[in-house]
Amino acid sequence: MSTSTNWFSEFILITYDINGVINNGTANNVNDFVDLYNEYTSDISGGCILDIIPSVLEVINDYNVPPKSIIYCTRDYRLQTITIFGVNNEETLFTREFKAVCYGKYHRIAANIVFIIDVSQAVNAVQSQDTTQFVLDALEQFNLNYLEGIQVGLISVFGDDVGTMMQYSDFSGIYSYNSLWAALTNAYSVNTSPSGFGQAALSRALNFTMSSDFKASGYRSDINNHVIVYITTTSTPDQAAIDQASVILSSGDYKIIAISYQGDGSNINALQKLVGNNSGCVLTSLKYTKTFTDSFAEKIANASNNGGNYC
Repeated sequence: MSTSTNWFSEFILITYDINGVINNGTANNVNDFVDLYNEYTSDISGGCILDIIPSVLEVINDYNVPPKSIIYCTRDYRLQTITIFGVNNEETLFTREFKAVCYGKYHRIAANIVFIIDVSQAVNAVQSQDTTQFVLDALEQFNLNYLEGIQVGLISVFGDDVGTMMQYSDFSGIYSYNSLWAALTNAYSVNTSPSGFGQAALSRALNFTMSSDFKASGYRSDINNHVIVYITTTSTPDQAAIDQASVILSSGDYKIIAISYQGDGSNINALQKLVGNNSGCVLTSLKYTKTFTDSFAEKIANASNNGGNYC
């Protein structure tokens, strides 16, 4: 088989996983097939690095397709099947299949990330949905695995009428992209029961991240990528929260990033104190753009190679 041979009259490339077809297209010659393959593999965002097993290389190499490519597939890091359906010159139907494992762009990054999210009345339903999608988009290129890769904790902080915090996942509870989505959905569902404004319970949530029980769920002292990400809109951390954040930062157990989504600027000074006045650790956005999301993900990835610095 070679690129100079008209091996088929029609070729259909389909990428799919156990959930069904994700992408498909038809080519009428080898060159069109290569173009089609390259089209599927051109966008790294939301995609994954495809590690092709050796037995497939002769098929791929015959079409001058690089052995390392980018192709969209499931985020579950399961074994994927890529199927090629074709009709040869004798109009005989044939198929070619190969299997590969898809990994996120940052699949080798190890990190402990704790999201502390504001679920007070300062955050409306649309903002909750936006933030859920932001976290999903930011983390989809990492390996979500409680045994390796990134381990995610999730804590919500209610408004002052309720005055409490709630853990929705420790480091062992989120083990896939789908379980991350479920935890975020559950955490934000409390917005249907208004808890008032304010974040008096933020200090308790921060203190909880230091507890032995929480750390025992998967905090890894052999890596330096540990970060707490506090996400709010206009809520202002009180002095108790700022003091507790200072204790955490002084311990070196975590760094802190604060995000104000669609805020009015009134809480920026307090958020800056919350992150230890580290320049660049308070992020603001009126919209979770791809640039903003990718920049956040890059901070997590870079921290694995720069001593755990995010800003």
